[in-house]
Amino acid sequence: MADAHETRVVEYGDGPDRVRIVVARANVRRGMIRTRLKAEAQQAGETDPDLLILRWITYPDLTASAIEVDGLEWPMSFDQFLDLPEPLCIDWEAAAYDLNPHWIPTPPDEADVKNAPAPSTAA
Repeated sequence: MADAHETRVVEYGDGPDRVRIVVARANVRRGMIRTRLKAEAQQAGETDPDLLILRWITYPDLTASAIEVDGLEWPMSFDQFLDLPEPLCIDWEAAAYDLNPHWIPTPPDEADVKNAPAPSTAA
């Protein structure tokens, strides 16, 4: 397990509904889990833009960052992930990106967008 400087604990709720997630700085295995989940997301054929972002970015980043989970079914499916309380996911996401800033999604550079080839209209 990573040392205390490489983890954050996220807690949500009380009593029997308490959730505790230990989030870690990525190692090669965590990075590969994230990569695999992103590859699976590409093959899911999602058409809803909100679900696409959640499936392609949020779900892989958060689940790959977790090294210990108490109070939730684990491993967790994408559909189970969608039912989590938003405040829990906000804290989890903050911890994941604090420890793994190289995972933070960035919008395309404006210059890249301007220089991108025009979409083909050929049939």
